[in-house]
Amino acid sequence: MKRREKWTDKRVEKQLDQFPDVKDHRSKAEIFHKVQQRTDEKQKSRRKQRFPWLIPSLAATAAVILGIIIVPGMIPEQDEINNDQLMTMDVEEESEQSEVSEETGEVNETVEEDIDMGIQTERVQEKEVDDVMQVLDEYESIFMDIVDRAGEDGKVASFESKDDLLSHFTTVMSEDLAKSHVDMYFQEDGDELYILAMDAPIWLNEEEPYDVEEVSTEEYHVIQEHDNEMFGHVNIIYVLTFDGDNWVVDEIKQDELG
Repeated sequence: MKRREKWTDKRVEKQLDQFPDVKDHRSKAEIFHKVQQRTDEKQKSRRKQRFPWLIPSLAATAAVILGIIIVPGMIPEQDEINNDQLMTMDVEEESEQSEVSEETGEVNETVEEDIDMGIQTERVQEKEVDDVMQVLDEYESIFMDIVDRAGEDGKVASFESKDDLLSHFTTVMSEDLAKSHVDMYFQEDGDELYILAMDAPIWLNEEEPYDVEEVSTEEYHVIQEHDNEMFGHVNIIYVLTFDGDNWVVDEIKQDELG
């Protein structure tokens, strides 16, 4: 095996001496120009490579600046649109609220009118019932007053004929009811008028239960249950009507209860 020789300075010089001579026929000026040209090219290349990001950055910066300038100019227009929309919404809401308030007011007025009408109707009914009950009291008192003032022989004072008595009764009775009472309970004898000895009509006993029924605005029924030997077990129905001026007892009816 061949042993490798170590490289020494002398050996290197010996090897270099064996190389052929290299001759450069260019002038010094030409060599300097070439070197200077390469140096300039390297410097230009370095400048290009040093800031490759500069142009894109400048473009982005310019875009941001333009955005800052343009966008504020557009914002007021959008604000105006939003303000117009808000004003329109406010007007619509106010209109709706106004309509709701008007409807609520109309409903409230209707309710108040209904309440007032109900109160007035109730008051009218109460007054009518009071008038009806007062007429029933007068119906009894006008008859019993004549009985109480009659003499022991039954002679009626202050009235000389049935016609006079009929006119007196029609102030609280219908003409038919007044005539039936006059014919049933009184008798003329010459110029004198006498009351017959018999049981009086059945009066309403206000201390006992009774019902008041409104048949119409011009007719009421006052109903009371009676149970006695003369009439048996019956409901006595006092029919009262309004004749245009006053309430009167129109008729007395009986409804047998068995």
